[in-house]
Amino acid sequence: SVRAELLLRTNVNQDEGSVYWSDLRLIVLEVSWLRNISWVKRLRLARNKFRSLPNEMGTYLHQLVKLDLSHNDLTAIPRCILELPSLLEVNLQHNKLTSIPSVPE
Repeated sequence: SVRAELLLRTNVNQDEGSVYWSDLRLIVLEVSWLRNISWVKRLRLARNKFRSLPNEMGTYLHQLVKLDLSHNDLTAIPRCILELPSLLEVNLQHNKLTSIPSVPE
């Protein structure tokens, strides 16, 4: 789609492994977008309108090390974040979190 084409050209730097999709008023993170950025190491999704994230994040974002989800509308920490194998840092500040999932030991 045209929207996806534009998004994939917005603040995307494959050489640095970074995608900065902040302040875009995104409500939904499409799985097809994730497939196109499977190489990403740093993903900034701050200041959007996300209430949830696709379960498929863990399927496509194996190299993701840093995830910024600050200033969104998340009410719970999506379980898919816990499935990201390389993730070292996640920012969830300024969301509407009411619960935290249990983490298996």
